[in-house]
Amino acid sequence: MEDMGRFSATVCLVSGESAFNSARYESGSNRFHAHSDLAERLLVLNVERVGFIAPASAYALAQHALWQHNGNEPFPVPIAKVIGQWYRARILDRLELYHADVMYGNFFDTDAIVDWTSSTQQPIQDWDPENNFSAIGDFVEFAVSTYGTGVLLETDGERWSQIEGEWRTALRNDLRGSDTDSTGWIGGVALTVISVIVALIAIVLGLWAKHRRKPRPQTPLPIPGFFSES
Repeated sequence: MEDMGRFSATVCLVSGESAFNSARYESGSNRFHAHSDLAERLLVLNVERVGFIAPASAYALAQHALWQHNGNEPFPVPIAKVIGQWYRARILDRLELYHADVMYGNFFDTDAIVDWTSSTQQPIQDWDPENNFSAIGDFVEFAVSTYGTGVLLETDGERWSQIEGEWRTALRNDLRGSDTDSTGWIGGVALTVISVIVALIAIVLGLWAKHRRKPRPQTPLPIPGFFSES
């Protein structure tokens, strides 16, 4: 988390065999997996699923860093969560994979659609790291690559919306292989789609016509002597 500067937090790794009382972090049928208290600078993780320890720690500690660098006050969400996803993706070395995922899912969108300050961090958070996966970390990777790590502490929603628009435009350009501001590619895509549809229709009509032309099988003549007149 050196990208954001110094911060402090106590991290406790516990297992079912320890004397740790995890019941106080459970709710109904939800078992204890991860607990974070931003005000108390405390992070508690269940180590039963070893593969989730590092990415869960990266995500949670990012929340602590943002909270503390915001004067120990809640940082805007979803900005904070997306930054946490960026750190988690870096630990898993999945940024390149996530870039491909969001690139193909952002073919037509170039406008900002996220309200980056719709809420703020909750001081106490309980979650399951196994369900905390998202490719949106690619957005922060673009922001940091373009504007430097200082952008991580930016709390202005309009600033993040501007960056989002630039990111979405860059994703479309990567997919097209060109950054030329032209609408000609739309006609090319439309022509390709129409060609595929026409080809499919031709195939269906050909199979239908072939089926209709197929002659009905003739009834074979009766076996001589098999039937006799009474």
